[in-house]
Amino acid sequence: MTEENTRSEPPQSITIKAYYKGYSVLLTMKDPKADPQPLIERAIYAIDWIDGQRDFKPNWKQEAPPTPPKAPKPDQGQCPVNHAELPIMTVKKEGANKGRTFQACPKCNYFKWIT
Repeated sequence: MTEENTRSEPPQSITIKAYYKGYSVLLTMKDPKADPQPLIERAIYAIDWIDGQRDFKPNWKQEAPPTPPKAPKPDQGQCPVNHAELPIMTVKKEGANKGRTFQACPKCNYFKWIT
């Protein structure tokens, strides 16, 4: 094999940003030689369909609704898990604590280093 045959090139793509009826559309084509017309037509069709729905009312000024708050974790004294029977786990992530063992409860904030 020659050196020329062993070199690989990164995949190429083209992204087109367009606006149609107030919508921002990003069209990405993995093949730069491909014809963008079919993608553009599909995007126009989808926006026209959305725009024609009577129940669809976009609200451009309002942000997404906030996520509901998570339920508070129980105190260690109220936790239904027996902490003495928790499995012993080992830190695998690189760093100062790698190899240390610990116990942790998924239901409350209990955490204990073993070694």
